[in-house]
Amino acid sequence: MAFSIVFDCLPLQMTDDELTNYPQFSSLLSCLQDRLAPDGSSLKMKSALDEVQHSLSQARLKWLMSHTVYLELYELLASYEIRSHEGTLTSDEKQIQMCLTKTLSYNEIGDYLHFHPGVNSKSTLFGLTQMDIDQHNPAKHLLNDLQKIIIPMIEDKIQKKCEDVYNFYEPVKAAQQGSASTKFLTLPDLVEHKLLSLQQEKETLKKDRVAREQHFWTYYQKLLECLSVIETIVKEYKLTCQAQTDDVTVEWLETRSEALRLKVKLTQVQILCDTYTNEAVKALKKIRGHLDDAIKQTEAQLAATTYSLQSYHSIGAEFKSLVNQFTLLQNEIENRKWALSTMGRTLNPTEGLGHTASSSPQSVDSLLNLVSPPVSQLKTDLQCQPAVVHPSSKSHQSEKETKKVSFLSPSSSQDSIT
Repeated sequence: MAFSIVFDCLPLQMTDDELTNYPQFSSLLSCLQDRLAPDGSSLKMKSALDEVQHSLSQARLKWLMSHTVYLELYELLASYEIRSHEGTLTSDEKQIQMCLTKTLSYNEIGDYLHFHPGVNSKSTLFGLTQMDIDQHNPAKHLLNDLQKIIIPMIEDKIQKKCEDVYNFYEPVKAAQQGSASTKFLTLPDLVEHKLLSLQQEKETLKKDRVAREQHFWTYYQKLLECLSVIETIVKEYKLTCQAQTDDVTVEWLETRSEALRLKVKLTQVQILCDTYTNEAVKALKKIRGHLDDAIKQTEAQLAATTYSLQSYHSIGAEFKSLVNQFTLLQNEIENRKWALSTMGRTLNPTEGLGHTASSSPQSVDSLLNLVSPPVSQLKTDLQCQPAVVHPSSKSHQSEKETKKVSFLSPSSSQDSIT
């Protein structure tokens, strides 16, 4: 694609057809192609940024070299400190440790002179300079001798670490190549090659990401086209034609349902005509008259029964208690009668049945005399209950009063007891 740089630095995903359809936008992209760098900045800014980055890389390289030597010196001092605790440190090594410690301390003091946060500020702490600090260093006259001893030691340590790094990157070649100088010469190229490989992998991943996004947008466009086609099919064919089909189907079903309803009604009329003839209608009318009479009689009986039940409930709970008390007294009379007859047979075992029968009325009379006051009182209470007269049937009332009088009269009670 002609606008690869623009598409790489800007979030644009366009096809060739879209660029053809919009020529003015294509001319705008051409102008941007000549003015933009791959990272999206202008070409002038890109060149200035490259110069600054080159200067920064040189400064970083210088700082890295100094920092590497500084770390190696601290590592050497740490090893001397460990050996001094173990007691294996010689006198020369002790002197080297003392001079190296003081020299590093005075150099670190020089780092604290420039305390001002501004970059262009030249003021220092207490107005001191690095030269003032170096003049007070007691090991200043021993620096040349110290460098002759320390530098070879530092070089050996750095060479050993570089060899370890080379063995890490190329373990097979490291076993084949014996000389350390060859390894040291090829180590920068090896590291640069690894960095270049990583950069190429990053570029490949970036291109894959761009291609994936482009494929996504292509898929998105195709999906929109499919959705538009589906929408057309649904609107024109499914909704319109289906609505017409549904209307015709509903009309047909409505007509058929009406025809079935009329057919069922005709069948019903035919069945009724065949079933109910003139003779059957006359017979059914007679049956209906008998049923109406029976219903009226049943309703009259139900009304009388309901009225009797209401009359019984209107008497109250006292009538029920009196009836229960009367029943208990009757049972008590029967029990005493049986006890007296048994006692008479026990006292007169030699007398005949005729004598026993003639003497039993006297026993019954004595029993009645014993229980006559409670029974008389109960009968009086029952007679005092208010009588309820049915307004629609006087014969029924007279029958109830006759039963009540016969139930409460002394003669009937005496007959029932005997």
